[in-house]
Amino acid sequence: MLKKREGRSADALLGLLKKEFESVGLTAELGSTGESGPGRKMSEVLLEFIEPYLHYAQTGEILDRRVTTAVLAWNASLLPEEKRAEFLDEAGRAIFAEDGKQAADDFRSAMCDLVKRKQRLFSKDERIVVNYEFRTEHGRDKLVVTSVRGASRDSKEPD
Repeated sequence: MLKKREGRSADALLGLLKKEFESVGLTAELGSTGESGPGRKMSEVLLEFIEPYLHYAQTGEILDRRVTTAVLAWNASLLPEEKRAEFLDEAGRAIFAEDGKQAADDFRSAMCDLVKRKQRLFSKDERIVVNYEFRTEHGRDKLVVTSVRGASRDSKEPD
């Protein structure tokens, strides 16, 4: 059984990402609940997104880290390129402050690969992941994702 996430640096990074979104006119209201968007659930999409990396998740803790990394990369892919680079640099420094520059560079490289994967496979999906958690239902672990539709201040409302 997976433990619920508790306050961690990942939550701080998601907060940092929210500020980056706001600085470029994108909104991601953390008060939103439920899964958004037509078609597939965001939890299904997110698991497909990280599918090549799931076999490395031997424990619940490692799975949680994989999902956190996927969420950061997914959301970072929605930022303008220059803001994305700044965010990835800052995130790498924050996460690996004690591990040194090489660890931060490795993290940034892995994140860039995930961003490219998101853009290649899910380019039209502009949902912003605002939260996730693991729940146990009927004796099985389930990933529950809260997402909102990204909206640029310059974009028009859909017809």
